[in-house]
Amino acid sequence: MEFLAELLGGIVEFFADIWLDHVVDRFRRWRKKKKEIGSGKSPGMGETQERIGSDDSDREKET
Repeated sequence: MEFLAELLGGIVEFFADIWLDHVVDRFRRWRKKKKEIGSGKSPGMGETQERIGSDDSDREKET
């Protein structure tokens, strides 16, 4: 009976370790994505900022 308890404990520990690695990996990806969006590195944000910047510079040249 003690053997089964140790075996079950080992199996639970094994799957808990895999699950924890998965959760940590997802958190790191989420944090990386959040930083990219905040800094304007995402493709959509960067294009928008570049277009706005170029429009402003064109207006200044005209006046």
